[in-house]
Amino acid sequence: MAYLNEILFIVTTLILWGLVAISIPLVKQGRVFQSESFWFMAFVFRASAFSFFTIASSVHFGLLTLANTLLFASSLHMALFFRFLRRPESKQFKWLPSLAILVFGLIFEYIRQQGEFQERVFFALTIMAFCLIWQLLEMRLLGQVRLKKLKLFFFTSCLELVLVLTRLGGLYFHKDPPEINLFQEPIELALIRWAWFSVTIISYVALIGYWIDRISTKNAQIVAENNSIKLAIANKKIDQSEKQLLSTLEDFKSAEVKLDVAQNELLKREELLRHVLDISGNGIWDWNIFTGEVKHNTRWIEMLGEDPSKQYFSVDDFKSRIHPDDLSAVLKQLSQTLEGLKDYQYRYRMIRLDGSQIWVEDKGKVVETSPEGKPVRMVGAITDISEEVTSNEKLQALAFYDPLTKVLNRRLFEDRLDQTLKNAERHQQFGALLILDLDKFKDLNDTYGHQIGDFRLVEVAKRMKDIIPEVDTIARMGGDEFAIILSELGSEYSLAYTQANNIAEKLCQSLSTTLPLERTSDLLSLPKGSKQYSCSASIGITLFLGSQLTQSELLAQADFAMYQAKKAGGNQVCFYSHPAIK
Repeated sequence: MAYLNEILFIVTTLILWGLVAISIPLVKQGRVFQSESFWFMAFVFRASAFSFFTIASSVHFGLLTLANTLLFASSLHMALFFRFLRRPESKQFKWLPSLAILVFGLIFEYIRQQGEFQERVFFALTIMAFCLIWQLLEMRLLGQVRLKKLKLFFFTSCLELVLVLTRLGGLYFHKDPPEINLFQEPIELALIRWAWFSVTIISYVALIGYWIDRISTKNAQIVAENNSIKLAIANKKIDQSEKQLLSTLEDFKSAEVKLDVAQNELLKREELLRHVLDISGNGIWDWNIFTGEVKHNTRWIEMLGEDPSKQYFSVDDFKSRIHPDDLSAVLKQLSQTLEGLKDYQYRYRMIRLDGSQIWVEDKGKVVETSPEGKPVRMVGAITDISEEVTSNEKLQALAFYDPLTKVLNRRLFEDRLDQTLKNAERHQQFGALLILDLDKFKDLNDTYGHQIGDFRLVEVAKRMKDIIPEVDTIARMGGDEFAIILSELGSEYSLAYTQANNIAEKLCQSLSTTLPLERTSDLLSLPKGSKQYSCSASIGITLFLGSQLTQSELLAQADFAMYQAKKAGGNQVCFYSHPAIK
């Protein structure tokens, strides 16, 4: 969980600094620290806060004070910015941000050193909620006319407030140990936190869009004023003399010629754009929602192996190419886009004309509506991401699974064991750690070769999967040694002991049966008469209730019990004694 938090913080930090970079041209030079640029300062503070959150996870958690102070500074500056929009003529309390930030930092540092995790987060979230409420109040007081351009930002700010209050409620009802930190929060609270951060990014993008629209509107007004001045001058010249009028008419003719040239150039560029889209690798589609017809470029037709002579496709043709398991989700995404809830973007599988399957990323947007506001036309692009999906699946398999037996490797096993220990302590349920080592496996390798040994390991993993419940964990620790984690064995030691022993006995019985070797005889050169081989297993078990012991200690106990089973002659199950938890 900690690694995932760090990755999310790094990604969020990069996105926020990217938004800061995009926003720099929108800020007037010399006015960065003025009230009208407080929105930009909020961006900078938020990006800096996430930078320190990322650093705090690996350097020192004391940096969380600075990170949370910057997070508060971001929300405060955003609220002050909307107050400036509402009352630009009023005096702004320039000393207020510095004083508030100082007070917040001191209080938070005191709580961080003296209080518990819940108190720190509760204090920070409460202040964030007040800042958001102040911000929303200032936005409402701007008035309905000015708020229209900020409608998306107002909505995302409301959503931010809901998520902050939801996390506050979750924090209040979810009692965690006082010594945990931000990166050890339960998954449900972490999801709420990251939903809040994601909505924050969306709100910032919406605010950048507002500024771009505002600047574009001002530029358009300036252009319109310049055109008005030029027109007035032209009219004055026309009134002065007929000669000037004729001269002006000549100018208009010249402008018409230039316009024709520009139109021809535009047609050429449109043709070039179509060519670029065809060779860019994206399949372009143009959907006439009223008639149901869909136009496609050459790349789309090639991607799905369609008939290149067919110029139009129907919506039903499109549906027939979507994988049945993904169809309902795709249609739901399209429906939400047509209702104006969000832009269309989704990853799903499509079936080519020859029956093969590809993964695509589909993006689209409504580009034309009727006078009543209903969508009339929608365009989009499909990209073939099959190689990307396949590569991700292979990378995940290499990172977390043993390539031979397809069970978990040691890296993911340690994460699973840590999570099982925490769950056992939280729910007071016994768990068990089993170490399984094959008897006389070296003799098998020496006699028949490593290929037969590998075949035996694969067969062992298969038989273990048939016995171990899917909710539990199987991992290969190396060589012929496997580890098994059994969870939720009950709150009584005797019951847990019995269940773990039953499963271990089933494993011993299954693995001690003979292994047929002729299944690989057509691929391997086996000694004459080699038909089957028996290879039993020794199993050591240790029970646990919570995280009183470390992973290393539990593994050492299970290893000790396994070696006791081997000393007893192999094909045995041996428990590590736990008198303290009986």
